[in-house]
Amino acid sequence: MYSSFVLITVFIAGVEMCGDTSANCDDWVANGFCTSASYSAAQKQQYCGTSCGLCSSSGTTIAATVSTSSVCSDSVSSCATWNTNGFCNSTTYTTAVKTQYCAATCGLCGSVSSASDSSSTTSSSSSSTDNDASDSTTAADSTATSSSSATETTADSTATTSISSTCLDSSSACASWATNGYCTNSAYTDAQRKAYCAKTCNLC
Repeated sequence: MYSSFVLITVFIAGVEMCGDTSANCDDWVANGFCTSASYSAAQKQQYCGTSCGLCSSSGTTIAATVSTSSVCSDSVSSCATWNTNGFCNSTTYTTAVKTQYCAATCGLCGSVSSASDSSSTTSSSSSSTDNDASDSTTAADSTATSSSSATETTADSTATTSISSTCLDSSSACASWATNGYCTNSAYTDAQRKAYCAKTCNLC
């Protein structure tokens, strides 16, 4: 069925003209030539430019005359046929190409605004992420400061306790008193023993 698709290379000097250079274009178009991924856009323009709707009214390739427009429309008259042959859903053609030629037929009128909205959303998301990161950093700094403060307070408290609880005898007679039973004599309270002979009486 596709034997008639055999193409003969033709070189045309000067301005690139567009039209049907093959007598078989009607058959080729019917067999999907215009939407086939097997042929490049240049080949389609060269051999069946008119039949494939790729020529402008001046006879030059439509690619040279199509301009970006905010008005959503089809720039070629064959979009309905192309769509029937799978152009709009084909992964062979980029969204940009589909939008350029058959934006209305392929339902791509909102593609530009969607891309803009997506960019805006991404930017907003990035900004939100940055703010979250900033908040996390602030919280971390606050935690670190609190932790540092608590550590310093604990260290100071420990040092004070250590100094205040140093085990010493305040009397030089403790050794003699201990020999006479001072450390075990119930006549003296633990507070008295600590006050005078804490080290000797092992009350540290």
